[in-house]
Amino acid sequence: MEYEKLNNNWNADPNSPEPIVWINEGDLVVDFFLNHFVFDHFQEGDRAKIIFKDCSKYSLNFCNDEGYYRGQYRTSPNELPWGEFYEITKGFDHNFPDPVEIISETKTSNRHYLFFFRDHTLELLADSYEFRILEESQNQYRLMQIIWRIWSKIQMDSDVIRAGYENYQIARNNVENLIRRIRKSDSRIWDDLDLYFAPTGRFQELSLANGWENEFLQLADEFDDYKRKNATQHGV
Repeated sequence: MEYEKLNNNWNADPNSPEPIVWINEGDLVVDFFLNHFVFDHFQEGDRAKIIFKDCSKYSLNFCNDEGYYRGQYRTSPNELPWGEFYEITKGFDHNFPDPVEIISETKTSNRHYLFFFRDHTLELLADSYEFRILEESQNQYRLMQIIWRIWSKIQMDSDVIRAGYENYQIARNNVENLIRRIRKSDSRIWDDLDLYFAPTGRFQELSLANGWENEFLQLADEFDDYKRKNATQHGV
């Protein structure tokens, strides 16, 4: 295997990177907390995002460091050291572990990226990437995390989708639009999120139809708590 290590003066937080992965007009975006323990130019709570342009497919799976060292991935620490961000240039197949999400059926991107987080491994095909330091508030990021956890429950292999959605991809696209609006500090996002989280709202209907109603109730409580703590703000 041949590869290039891409994170030369930064890395994800080794303890709680808390990655959020979503799709924006064919690009895959991942947000995460940065490692301020090793890199002195970062402070606790600093975050970054990577935009992978024209991503054709990806896998955000649950292989963590312990599983990786036990041989639970299709490569090993001897071939590819754990805990970094790489472009794989030669000698590694594209048979990603489940769950695999196909973004484009018609185009296969030609560059192979792999990022090891503490509790996840992100592997994808894309045309290029862009790394950016984020300046959004901690409050905004916490709200995005709640919405992303809803997004992550909407799976391709769900028995039922409903809530007015024809399929899981349309449902995910709708939630991704909420994330975009949060990032842009849309002034109407609060009213719309109230409707989504309300009893008999779309999120509850999705959870009841697809078997994650207990997780929804926990997320709804977190949303209500978040809203109470930020009641004086206009926007997020």
